[in-house]
Amino acid sequence: MRIDEFENIYILTKNKFFKFYEFSFKKVTLIDNLELFNNQNIKNTNSILISCNTNLIVSEKIFKKFNLSINIHPGSHLFPGRDPHHWACYGNATFFGSTAHIMEKKVDSGKILDFEYSKIFGKLSPSGYQKIANNTSLILMKRTLEALHKGFILVKKENWNTKINKRIDILKMCNFKGLDAEEIKKRKFSFQGFEKFFLY
Repeated sequence: MRIDEFENIYILTKNKFFKFYEFSFKKVTLIDNLELFNNQNIKNTNSILISCNTNLIVSEKIFKKFNLSINIHPGSHLFPGRDPHHWACYGNATFFGSTAHIMEKKVDSGKILDFEYSKIFGKLSPSGYQKIANNTSLILMKRTLEALHKGFILVKKENWNTKINKRIDILKMCNFKGLDAEEIKKRKFSFQGFEKFFLY
């Protein structure tokens, strides 16, 4: 996919991640909220938006202002939607990482541009999977920026899982009524942090 000349790249991320983005590239601006784009008309400028390491959902109204809008999803293509690290844990995923894709109105459905996955050895907790996602997202971000500055991104032939998880899906998994002890144990481990929703 060819990238035309651009004026700016905006990286939307959490403020705590700013220190990890030590890029030498010019034209890169780090932001931690969307107010800049709500209050500023950037339409008709050759700008690119990349969202990474944030739980914000960028509305179509905002991402359509950019020539190109990319999301770096903190999970593999098998786990689109919310809380991919929990679902990877529940599914005993043998690989996990981050996926860069074009933003579309439907969350985690756009064309996959690139990914960075790690092989999983042994059993990991949800936080273990999340740490892998955070680390691989930084690698993927750097590679995406390098590709943008070269003017060309290779589009990977990977397809999203058609099931896009929502928060309500985890809440349903927190209902343990009628389940055997082994399944309850598995769910308690996989959905750590949601203890207040556990129903026995």
